[in-house]
Amino acid sequence: MWLLFATNLINRAGMMVLPFLVLYLTRELGFSLARAGSMLAVYGASAIVFGPIGGRLSDRIGALPVMRASLIASGLVLLLFPLAKSFAAVAVMTVLWAGCAEMFRPASLAAITHVVAPEQRRQAFALNRLAQPAGDKPRHEHRSRAWRLSRDRIVPRNVRS
Repeated sequence: MWLLFATNLINRAGMMVLPFLVLYLTRELGFSLARAGSMLAVYGASAIVFGPIGGRLSDRIGALPVMRASLIASGLVLLLFPLAKSFAAVAVMTVLWAGCAEMFRPASLAAITHVVAPEQRRQAFALNRLAQPAGDKPRHEHRSRAWRLSRDRIVPRNVRS
């Protein structure tokens, strides 16, 4: 149960990179705000598609192998992401990243039913739910900072009310 909590925490903490995607695309690759923002939409749409695929995979080959593959593949995709320089290459990498990362969630929920004894499942699901905001906490703090930085670049302080 605690190992599942730790893996969920690691998976959600790894998502801390997502808020910086737009900053990376605009500052480093020179994408327009619209094109960079469209990559967030691509990530979200891909996550919707790949979530159920992760559930089916965990039913077929087991939840733990899907979780393991998801964590490893997500890390590898993020390591290779800087190699993508064109809009098309960034879109492909974003789809791959979303696919790898979002297959973890249904597998982790299935793992609870496979690994945890029935009398402890309530606590296991509560821990799983707790790991998500705990892992997202650094992401939300960094997103707030990223928002302030990008807002200050777009709308100068003397223009804001």
